[in-house]
Amino acid sequence: MATVLKRKSMGLANVSRQSLARIYFIHRWIAAGRYPNVAILAEHLEVSQRTVERDIQLLRDFFGAPIVYDTWHRGYRYEKTFSLPPLQLTEGEFLTIYLGQRLLSQFGGTPFGQILRNALAKLKAMLPETVSIDLECLERDISFGIEPLRGIRSNW
Repeated sequence: MATVLKRKSMGLANVSRQSLARIYFIHRWIAAGRYPNVAILAEHLEVSQRTVERDIQLLRDFFGAPIVYDTWHRGYRYEKTFSLPPLQLTEGEFLTIYLGQRLLSQFGGTPFGQILRNALAKLKAMLPETVSIDLECLERDISFGIEPLRGIRSNW
């Protein structure tokens, strides 16, 4: 029996980060008109088909996504235009991420560099179009005083 989540009984605080990441991935594929099905999504997300089914149910019940299964294309689509709310970060959370990125930029030329760039790109994709924070002020006023690793130049 499927678990039905109601808006009143569950907040986003109860949804794990992994679930939210999967939900945004599923939404992007559906919104792009790729007609993904459970098997394809499970393979790409490296989770079970049951996990994908729960995520799709969460999209429908909690976010109100008008998802339907299209038998002709053998995959999911939106009945009408739909978009997920952008990821909302407080100024403090954004500042923490920015400062962490600055600190971790010292690893730019190491194997960790590409992993960090990928993680930040995923986060950027989930953020709203505009975020207002004075980065020039941060650049000028905050310094970690850490030299780049020997022989490595940062490309951040």
